[in-house]
Amino acid sequence: MTSARGRETADGFIVLAGSVARADEEVPSIDSHAKELRQGLRADGVLEESAEGLRFVRDYVFTSPSAAATALLGRAANGRIEWKDADGRTLREIQSTEVGLPVE
Repeated sequence: MTSARGRETADGFIVLAGSVARADEEVPSIDSHAKELRQGLRADGVLEESAEGLRFVRDYVFTSPSAAATALLGRAANGRIEWKDADGRTLREIQSTEVGLPVE
């Protein structure tokens, strides 16, 4: 199970310290980029094992919401759909509303 908080900035998408990623990759066929991303975060000390899964010990800036979601979920992920606010609205819905576009 994952439990994460994050936000978009001009530098990328930040996953906040204390967020928890899945301990294992969700699918055996996880692509090499996603696997390497997670392994790199562990090697760099960003992710540490905990009782809940892999905990972010410090804030980390990803290049995109999708890269952040992939690291958290252990599988390929569309961050604009996976990231949701407290009301269940996806990042895509929030962004569309902010610029006045229809949500599909």
